[in-house]
This record gives sequence, structure tokens and C-alpha cells, in this order.
Amino acid sequence: MQHQKSQLELSLRHATETCQTLSQSLQLEREKVGGLESRLNDLYPAIDSWLQRLNQDKQGSGCVDDKGTMEHFLLENRRQRELINCLQSLLHAREQTVHDLQDTLDQLSQRLP
Repeated sequence: MQHQKSQLELSLRHATETCQTLSQSLQLEREKVGGLESRLNDLYPAIDSWLQRLNQDKQGSGCVDDKGTMEHFLLENRRQRELINCLQSLLHAREQTVHDLQDTLDQLSQRLP
């Protein structure tokens, strides 16, 4: 019985350490996503404005040979937004994992005498 209790305590300690490591990793991911969101909020209005002005300038001058460049900028803009959405989803999944681990640890600690 004592051996089993020691094993459970060891498993609980290991799970707690893992949860702490995941929490730290999650915090770093939150900071990264926060930084990306901040950059996104700062850059996209300017980028959109530049693209609109560039498009107006090209249309006004009758120049259409840079259409591929414009499309490239728009595609890159969309790709970066999708990347940020993906990172946000990943962060949410990690938060859920840490939450689930914390719940499991709480349940295990309640079972120990």
C-alpha cells in the first residue's frame, strides 16, 4: 500500500512539473500571439492604405503591368492573417490542454489521503 502511494505521489509530482512547464510554454505563446496581434493591428491599416493608393496610382496612370505585384501583396496579406488565426487556434488548444491537465491534477490530489 505504501509503495502504491509513493508511486501515485511520484506520478502526481511529475504531472505537476509537466503542467508547470506547459503553463510556462503557454505563457510564451500568449506573448508571441499578443505581439503578432499588436503588429497586425499596427501594420494592416497602413498596408491596406498603401495598397489602395498604389492601386489608384496604377489605375490613374493606365499602368497594368504591376497587377501581379498587387495580387502578390494581397495574397501575402491574406496569408499572414491566416497564420495569425492559426496561431490563435493553437494557443487556444494549448490553453485547453493545460486546463484539462490542471483538472486531472486536482482530481488526483483529492484522491490521495
